[in-house]
Amino acid sequence: MLFRSSADGKALTLNLHPGVKFHDGTPFNAAAVVFNLERAISEKTNSPYRPQVSVIDGVEAVSELVARIKLKSPSGAIIGALTGQPGMMASPAAVQASGQDFGRKPVGTGPFKFVEWPSGGNITVGRSAAYWRAGADGQPLPYLDNVTVRAITNSSVKLVELETDNVQLIDNIVPREFDRVEKSPVMELVPVEIGVQQWYAVNTTKPPFNNITVRKAFQYAMNRKQMVDLVAQGRGEILPSMFTKSEWAYEADLDPYKYDAAKAKAMLAEAGYPNGLEIELTTIQREPDSTVAQIIQSQLAALGVKVKLDVLDRQAFITKNEAAQHQMSMGISPIPRGDPDVLFTLFFSRDGYARSGKPILDVATLVEQGRAEVDQAKRKAIYREAQAKMLDDASYGWLFLRQTAYAKRKELRNLKVNPAGYWRLEEVWRAK
Repeated sequence: MLFRSSADGKALTLNLHPGVKFHDGTPFNAAAVVFNLERAISEKTNSPYRPQVSVIDGVEAVSELVARIKLKSPSGAIIGALTGQPGMMASPAAVQASGQDFGRKPVGTGPFKFVEWPSGGNITVGRSAAYWRAGADGQPLPYLDNVTVRAITNSSVKLVELETDNVQLIDNIVPREFDRVEKSPVMELVPVEIGVQQWYAVNTTKPPFNNITVRKAFQYAMNRKQMVDLVAQGRGEILPSMFTKSEWAYEADLDPYKYDAAKAKAMLAEAGYPNGLEIELTTIQREPDSTVAQIIQSQLAALGVKVKLDVLDRQAFITKNEAAQHQMSMGISPIPRGDPDVLFTLFFSRDGYARSGKPILDVATLVEQGRAEVDQAKRKAIYREAQAKMLDDASYGWLFLRQTAYAKRKELRNLKVNPAGYWRLEEVWRAK
């Protein structure tokens, strides 16, 4: 798709590539764009990405291959949103036929079509003979006949599977395993442009974290340098917020919480907990989250805070957090993203998924202002204020950024990774 903005910034014209079809044989046309974007902004659908495209006022099919998006106001964030998840196109016929089951049997336009996803099993996709692109050699893409995706949460197990050729490509190698891959005769690292930001959030809707003094005490209690040294092993850094130094929203002079155990202990006493307290930290069962959680447990123990670790699978973690049943939870964010609004919307929009139990209203208002502004300098000023207010609220703690990489078998050729960290497999082939 090619985007063209109107002079007043309140409309986007999308010119679609001709001859593209969904995997079910139906055409990818302007009517399909209308269907998908109307579904994305619908309150009935309640998409988690809806806040990113809430500026859309309507969509119309101008012709078979031209769609026009009307905006409620000019937006500096909408194109970035449409190049991500909110702009991913699904077959209208398949969505209507499958209903609530569509998520387990998706139909798109990509190089691979969905084959199967048995409950608790691997995901298998197969070559789409109707894919519209050709490779540099003029041959139809993709080159691979099929791809099977396995969920392996233990990083060490993933590496063993790669070494023994049971898998050929794995994601999210933790820094302590970089050397092992680099010295291997059969494996090699795949550098990616993103890092992984480790963070925690506390539930401000109930004690003890409805008390801002407790929240700030926890911020000062975090020895982030120790986390970087132990987990990132020299391949990480401490950031003041959730943006990397390469992003225009990054603010180097924001004042993050410096480690000060004595100050943290004094603040806990001031908040009414001179002898410490007991809390529960909820994490996803994966590395290095488990290691980070244990470091936090140890650091807080020095202040008299007893931390019970609640380790869950991903879906159970999400369910507990969305219901605001957690006290303190920990997660990760791949960064950078295409536009600052992506992270601001995910964490701080008024109707988004608030990991703190409820939105920070001052920040949510600034998120809306930043999304509506088109001048980057003005957006930067808005996002600076939003970051300052978010840090002062202290319901989110940004711990550290660690480098990440993928690893593959050396005989796997022509792998590409896009800026968001997604594998591009259509031109991949395997040498014998």
